[in-house]
Amino acid sequence: ETNFLEGEIIACEGSSSIFLTSSENKLKIDLTEDTPVGTKLTIAVRPEKLFFTKETQPELPAISGVVKDVIYLGEITKYIIEISETEQLILKQLNRFGVDEYQRESKVSIVCNPQDAKKILA
Repeated sequence: ETNFLEGEIIACEGSSSIFLTSSENKLKIDLTEDTPVGTKLTIAVRPEKLFFTKETQPELPAISGVVKDVIYLGEITKYIIEISETEQLILKQLNRFGVDEYQRESKVSIVCNPQDAKKILA
């Protein structure tokens, strides 16, 4: 399973870029090659590389969404998160002591480490 997000580069900050998704969410991503502002592309992010955040971090923009399904799979819980009327993300979280659990219809914020988003199309 992999999440695919379409969008464009709206800012560059050294080796990092700010990626605006088609659902108007922003992610910070690291690209291995120079990608100018305005470039449209698709990125891939594995479900286990996404994580929930409660803190707003200007240096690490988050995707907003609503939990639509929660599937317990033993050592992990799989969340289906709606980020727009036509887009969903899959997030997989290890079930361990101290992690927050979310229910259906919970509003959530999701981030990933910039190096975990991979450019697949330009």
